[in-house]
Amino acid sequence: MKKRKLFLKIDAGLLAFGLIIFCFSLTFSFTGNPLIMLIARGTAQKYIRDNYPEYRLEITDIHYDFKLTEYAVSAQSPESQDTRFGIFITKDGANIAYDTFQTDVEQRGNTLSRLSNEYTKQIETIVSSIPEAQDIFCYFSWATTPDGTPAIPYQDIPLDMPFSMQAIHSMDGSLMIRITCNTLNTSEAAHLIKTIQTLLAAENMEPAYYNFYFEEADSSQNWLSTATYPAKKLQNISEDELELEIREANKEQIEAKGCLAVDNPSSTIENRN
Repeated sequence: MKKRKLFLKIDAGLLAFGLIIFCFSLTFSFTGNPLIMLIARGTAQKYIRDNYPEYRLEITDIHYDFKLTEYAVSAQSPESQDTRFGIFITKDGANIAYDTFQTDVEQRGNTLSRLSNEYTKQIETIVSSIPEAQDIFCYFSWATTPDGTPAIPYQDIPLDMPFSMQAIHSMDGSLMIRITCNTLNTSEAAHLIKTIQTLLAAENMEPAYYNFYFEEADSSQNWLSTATYPAKKLQNISEDELELEIREANKEQIEAKGCLAVDNPSSTIENRN
């Protein structure tokens, strides 16, 4: 009887130990092993010293990316907001997989992203002043080559460059504006586009290219989109002409819904005025 109790205690202890090991293993599969994380930190520090001695870099974060099964290290210069990049280390913490210095720092990815974000914030503030425009989201993308590198002389863009429209214009980029409207049709879309273009032109905030997407507040199934328009074309096209182009670009959507186009766009514009 005593032996049986002893075996039961041993079995229970082994089961508890096994559960603890399983829990640690499960946790580490998502968060990484703390010991390996220390090794990865040391690997990253050595890599920085060997490859980027001209920069004063600090490790600001390290975590395990369970999707990539790699340790992700963030390196940042305390003297430069744009001198920051990621270093990715193999699961054992001992080897460098790759880093993002070239795209983030050398090709000015951080600088271009920061300037783009500042630009879209200002655009959203301007567009939100239009009563017909409800929820607004803007995204600005600079010109790139087929391999994804900036198609602009990024070497001429200094790190930590302050925001200016001259910088935005040099990026030759496209501004995508997504707007939710209470009521949506092709005439209303054309009117909003011309209103936005006029406002941005008055503030010298126009991009090189525009792209618009409209969605109805009560139904995400009702939407309209436009082709990519050079700013100069939008400056010269009339609302009537623009409405017809939007109608043609969304022909299938309009035929399916039957409620996104007006029969006489000119009369709608006249009534609005």
